[in-house]
Amino acid sequence: MRARHRLSKFLLRSGQRPPTGVRPWTRPYLIWVAQLRFTQIAQEATRQDYLHEVEHMRGCMAHLEQAITEAVKLASPALQQVINDLQALRGIADISAVTIAAELGQVSRFGSARQLMGYCGAVPSEDSSGKRTRRGGITKPATRTCDESLSKRHGAIVPHPVSGTDCADGRRASPKRRKRLHGRRSIGCASAI
Repeated sequence: MRARHRLSKFLLRSGQRPPTGVRPWTRPYLIWVAQLRFTQIAQEATRQDYLHEVEHMRGCMAHLEQAITEAVKLASPALQQVINDLQALRGIADISAVTIAAELGQVSRFGSARQLMGYCGAVPSEDSSGKRTRRGGITKPATRTCDESLSKRHGAIVPHPVSGTDCADGRRASPKRRKRLHGRRSIGCASAI
């Protein structure tokens, strides 16, 4: 990520913009960056160095992903089962499943889903006293990696509401609720939240 960021900011500082319709970090984008030429020798050397670093990091990531895949094959059957079960969730692939499984450790140590979500920090905060109840935002996670693995995939696991979309339980979300939730990360049904 850092190498990509440096390259994109270098191109931005030097006034280079990709052609219309070329999305960043796709194959056409990288071909465009490789074909760029700067008149100043220092800028050209910088472009080549940044591009080489991006390609090097891509190779390192592919190597690490392959090593993780091989390590999963050698893991205990119980851990392999947890990883396979996590992959059944929408938006969770092998690397994400391994990350979550490694952060959670032995999943059976959690007595309930509430305890598991509390460990991951995916529960709302509450400040209540007597008749007064105040509920706040999501609490800070116990582990940052667990939070990042789950929150990055949140949009894939829980899709954004779309006008006319059915709720998880088969009912229709009310037009008023769809309008209120439009653009927020939620599933559009109070009963499913």
